[in-house]
Amino acid sequence: MNITFKNSIFSVVDDFLDQDDFNKLCNYVKDIEYKYYEFAEQTISVSTLIVSSISSKTNHTPFPSNTPFDAVINKVSDNLDHIITTGFQYKYFFARAMVITAGTHLGWHKDPEKHGYAFYCHDQWQQEWGGELMMNTGEEHIGQYIYPSPNRFVTWKNNIFHSVNRVEISAKKNSRIGIVGAFEID
Repeated sequence: MNITFKNSIFSVVDDFLDQDDFNKLCNYVKDIEYKYYEFAEQTISVSTLIVSSISSKTNHTPFPSNTPFDAVINKVSDNLDHIITTGFQYKYFFARAMVITAGTHLGWHKDPEKHGYAFYCHDQWQQEWGGELMMNTGEEHIGQYIYPSPNRFVTWKNNIFHSVNRVEISAKKNSRIGIVGAFEID
């Protein structure tokens, strides 16, 4: 685990999982059942929600789920003080796989009461395929982008507008696959 970048708004951690856990998760997310979700006029594929602890959320799988998702939840829980941008208390956090295929993107939005995160679990990614995580980090509509490197974990604080750039047609059958979620703040 290598903290590549950290400021008051977001942090980036590379080599987040050990290679064995990463490979198991990559293989697992290729075979799970996805549902289609309409978001900002785009159709995104998402898996069943897995929640880190008992919560008021419904229609979810409790943790531990006895799936490779647990490696991400355990790693986040064990290293939260090192990887989160600011100290905070949370009630629970959740995880789900999200697949963004060639020709699609995820529109601009913010999560007012949640710190968000994404963990990239595709086998490979090339820069010309797009799919960057975009963040509006300033008052003057100035932002930053984060390349979706495999085995990269990114977390950001609440109320930050963010989006995912279009995955280009040149990606062909290479989808941007992430374990995404948020921390429900006390």
